Amino acid sequence: MREDNAQLRLDNSRLKAENQQLRDEIARLKNLPPRRRFDRLAWRRRQSPVTAIVRLAKRHAAPSVTGAGSPAP
Repeated sequence: MREDNAQLRLDNSRLKAENQQLRDEIARLKNLPPRRRFDRLAWRRRQSPVTAIVRLAKRHAAPSVTGAGSPAP
């Protein structure tokens, strides 16, 4: 069972890499920039829990009423 699981994980990783190469090739043929590699785990490691809470609070905070966006009379 563990051997099968390990083999399936290996196949999955190989197919993901192949899929990314194909996407990059399609982008190249369409004269688009290749997709950026995104490491989700690295992003999570860089973000401290306090930073995550502050960003979440800012994202869900009510918009400030400063009058900067109101039209002039």
